[in-house]
Amino acid sequence: MSIIIELLLKEEQQLLKRLAEVQTEIAKLNPAHTNQDVKDVVSKLVEPAPDEFIEVSDIKKYSSPQKILFALKENSRFMKIREMAEYICKFTNEDVNNLVTQLSRRTKLLKEKGKIVKYQHGTKKSNSYWGSPKWLDENGDVKPEHMYELPNSNQLDLIDL
Repeated sequence: MSIIIELLLKEEQQLLKRLAEVQTEIAKLNPAHTNQDVKDVVSKLVEPAPDEFIEVSDIKKYSSPQKILFALKENSRFMKIREMAEYICKFTNEDVNNLVTQLSRRTKLLKEKGKIVKYQHGTKKSNSYWGSPKWLDENGDVKPEHMYELPNSNQLDLIDL
């Protein structure tokens, strides 16, 4: 029975996304239409209800933006998208590579809403980390208690020459 519930919840999320798209198109064509309906639907996709924390047992039914927020809140530090996906997959048994793609597509939405910020260590784009804007100091640097984890040289697979 839980499989049926999971499928219905997934379908509900897809319908909410489609509804938001339709309402956006209506708003474009009819300026008198309020955007509040669209904002309400989008907020349902991005955030849990007020004062509601995402429970680990419920993580499978949440949208990609909610999963990002869950991973960041649980780890309380800046993380790469792949790190977030690997953490989430411990609870959902999803394919990590597919989840990386899904999460990557949703960072823009969360960034626009001011929920997350991107921090780049050095000049390489591969050293991009995501976290809460509250985790940056007044200079825009990561606060020590929310510091990301840098890969150490032992984690890199290098070939001896």
